[in-house]
Amino acid sequence: MAPRPTMLAVLVLFFNIATICAAQADVQHGWSKPPILGALSKLDISSKTYAWVTRDKSYEYYRMKLSIVAGPDSIAAFAPINNSLSLQTFSISAKLFDIPTGAEVGVFASVCTFTAAPVTSPTIPAVCQATFEFGPDGNDSLAIVGSADVDILALTTKGLVWVDTDFAIVGGTGRFNGAFGRHASKSIDLFKYETVVTAYVPRVREF
Repeated sequence: MAPRPTMLAVLVLFFNIATICAAQADVQHGWSKPPILGALSKLDISSKTYAWVTRDKSYEYYRMKLSIVAGPDSIAAFAPINNSLSLQTFSISAKLFDIPTGAEVGVFASVCTFTAAPVTSPTIPAVCQATFEFGPDGNDSLAIVGSADVDILALTTKGLVWVDTDFAIVGGTGRFNGAFGRHASKSIDLFKYETVVTAYVPRVREF
């Protein structure tokens, strides 16, 4: 006659079943943990589109290293004219380049709004909105929102020079429809910035 299972064995069995069901429910509801991304998305130069690095049941994961290159005629600024506090804006329209290949992949546009501090302050806090538009028609886009500390002394000579940035991806269109993620950027040279974009795109879409 086979031995009867002990109460402890039954409890362990129920615990294991509950753990497995909970893990499956998390994945089905989009709560699976995104993988750590080290590689970059591969660029199709002919179509100017990126492939996902990896994906699971819920998301596709993209990671792109880009260069933002503007010119003096593509930047508009309303710089402080005195030491008083006044609302200021700064806009950029620039070209996007894929750093690994050097290929031009799209356009970048942003507007930053800040209250100009007295000239004795080294930085100005700014709130920024930006878009990355990829592909030949710009239909694959990412929307960026965040805050930054801007070098006040460089505004009239070098443009927007980031001292600190906190940017997030809050949406997208085309292959990036419903995207969210992070965007890290730093100033490299006059009117030139380097950025790494990490986007998580839902695989279940409405359209």
